[in-house]
Amino acid sequence: MPSSTTSSTPTALTAAAPTGRPLLRLALSLLLIAALPLLWQLTPVYDISGVLVAPLAFALALALAATARIGWRALPALAAGAAIGAAGWPLAAPGPVGVTEALTLLAQAAFGGLLLRRSGRPDDLALDTDPAIRRLVAAALACALMGGFARLMLDLTWSDSPAQRPLFAALVRATADGASVLLLTPVLLAFIAPQHQRWAARRRTVALPLALLALLLLGAFAGIEGRERQHAQQRFERDADVVFARTQALLDAPAQAVQAVNGAMRNATPALSAPAFDALARPWLARTAGVAHLGWLDTPRGDGSGPSAVRHLISRGATGGGPPSNDAEALPAALLSREGAARTLTAESVQVSPVVSLGTDRPGFVLYQALPLEPGASGRAVVFATVLADPLMTQLLAARSDALRVCLYDQDPRAERRRLYGGNGCETASAGDSAGFMREASFDFAGRRWSMRISQPLRTPGGVWLFALPALAGCGLFALLLLKVTGRVERIEADARSRTGELRREIDLLRQAQHRGEQALDGAFEAAQTGLALLESDGRVQRANAAFAEVLGMPVADLKRRPIDELLGDEAHPHDAGLAMMLREAGDELMHRTLRLKLPSGRVLPALVTLRVLRDADGRAAAAVCALHDLSDQLRRRHAERVLGEVMDLSGSNPPTLPPPLRNASHGARPASAQRILCVHRDAAHAAVLRQALADRPLAQLSLADGLGLGLSKAFAEAPHLIVLDAELADGDGLQLLRQLQADPRTRAIPVIVLSDDPRPARIDAAFSEGARAYLTRPVEPAKLLAAIDELI
Repeated sequence: MPSSTTSSTPTALTAAAPTGRPLLRLALSLLLIAALPLLWQLTPVYDISGVLVAPLAFALALALAATARIGWRALPALAAGAAIGAAGWPLAAPGPVGVTEALTLLAQAAFGGLLLRRSGRPDDLALDTDPAIRRLVAAALACALMGGFARLMLDLTWSDSPAQRPLFAALVRATADGASVLLLTPVLLAFIAPQHQRWAARRRTVALPLALLALLLLGAFAGIEGRERQHAQQRFERDADVVFARTQALLDAPAQAVQAVNGAMRNATPALSAPAFDALARPWLARTAGVAHLGWLDTPRGDGSGPSAVRHLISRGATGGGPPSNDAEALPAALLSREGAARTLTAESVQVSPVVSLGTDRPGFVLYQALPLEPGASGRAVVFATVLADPLMTQLLAARSDALRVCLYDQDPRAERRRLYGGNGCETASAGDSAGFMREASFDFAGRRWSMRISQPLRTPGGVWLFALPALAGCGLFALLLLKVTGRVERIEADARSRTGELRREIDLLRQAQHRGEQALDGAFEAAQTGLALLESDGRVQRANAAFAEVLGMPVADLKRRPIDELLGDEAHPHDAGLAMMLREAGDELMHRTLRLKLPSGRVLPALVTLRVLRDADGRAAAAVCALHDLSDQLRRRHAERVLGEVMDLSGSNPPTLPPPLRNASHGARPASAQRILCVHRDAAHAAVLRQALADRPLAQLSLADGLGLGLSKAFAEAPHLIVLDAELADGDGLQLLRQLQADPRTRAIPVIVLSDDPRPARIDAAFSEGARAYLTRPVEPAKLLAAIDELI
């Protein structure tokens, strides 16, 4: 039997609602405006080279699917949703990163979505043919290139915190966007594409596995990131402990310098001179980080009622002690005021001042310690040191590469200035203000309570991408394979259903013909006045009519399965070969035999037996018809022979099955006007098959063309209702002509049946992708060809 493939997929399964429904467009537009910002904010992102990238771009997949479904009409809603997502919540002016991301999403959805529906055919979004899958791959590559390029340009131009490795970050972004399109877009199209029937079975075989795979990837990414975050938290805690300890050690160093100088001045006899003080203080000044000045001052009276006066002062980098008035301006005014002098009188141990401004508004503090009050002295000497916070903490943090941020401040809320080191406002920040890690501790230093807050941005080593990159690439390839395999299976199942329907129709026609034959045979048996019996191949009676049973004087039921030789034995020649032997040796002609039949009543009847053998398709004797009549009535004999001939015609062959009439595809009835059919053939023998098939179609007008050029010109000139195209023409490939017909709006709607000698699936897919509606392989049965014609016009 010749093989044939009809276009059941584009005809029976592509019925769908038009893509221009206003309510559908409005619903998808509102969904874009509401869902895009939500997906943008909720999609998890992970660090790669110092920037955050989403491994699964749900917003991109939604925008791409909506644009592919309703076309350019989705772009305004897409732009509004992207703008809201870039502004964030509460709504604020987006920065360069948000604007770039919004524009990139809009470009990706516009280009990729319109590419998916490029040809405008209704089955583009079913994603079950090779051309549709290739367009999906092209859309994924386009989105990947645009996403990677946008990430690279953002790092090189506008970003405040560019990636440490911009090319690698761009490659990661491109891989994530491309894989997201391949993995998530089919899941959305399975529910919003117009081909509901073609997606119905594949929602379980394509959409559900891909959705579960995406959820599994999200869980795996979150698990890996959580483990890395836990490790990063542990590293931060260890680093914070080290910074706390070293900060207190650095703060103790200036206090030790003040104590050392104070002790030297106490034990000096006679009193320590300025050159001696310089020699003592200069080593401490050189090796103690943050100390800007080291000196001593005197209070005018013991009660501290007057202002303090600097007795001697040495600055960092000075080669010797200068006049007191030269560097006194660098000291805070509070230290030289009356109130400051009163406080210094009680400084038996090292004390620290509140945070003050030193030099060019640089925050720092003053450490001081008073010498013992000498008897009869009018004033009291106080050793002091001014300490700048910047060089103190810079020495601590310069060797670290872990992006730690330190804030050192005074806990006293009444202090005029509280922040000693750190960014503006860091002393009022809380743990909820930080997007990373934070730790805070307090300690006592020189009579005041200080707090130190250490924070670090959430930076993981990016180990999640070591799993994400190969996983995303593998899942994208798996999605393509799943789409291709399920699409091929769906087409095979549709073709099998079509062929099964054709076979069922043929079986029904054969059964109807057999039933009509049996009814005609029953009628002929019962209406005949001559005795008739239908014999099996071994000579047993299968059935007999009432006249046959009446001649023998037996009931009809008793004749069934009885050997014919027992019923029709020849009394005159009992030893001759019986009728069963005649059946085995008979040819195709009628056989006659006269005999003297002895009936059960004892009466002897001269009779004539006429036999006709019925053969099966292999030529073997399958059955026989036997006529029994009385020789005494010649008229009855002639009548029996005539009736026997009619019965033979009814029993010996099945009535021919007429092909169905040419009908209108919309109403299933014979068309009221002529149907023009153009046949573009390779040779006259192929055209003769179509001419023979249309012999019983008086309303079909057949026109012939023997090549590409003539076929194209006749298609334009005659505007036929149907074209039968030979795929292997003498002057070229018939699919080239099919491609030209589909490209021209005048002939795009004409259904085309392709006849070919090539049964390969690739050739069949190529024909359907170019627009064929049916594909038949030679040798072509006229019934198959007529069935395809009746289905398409």
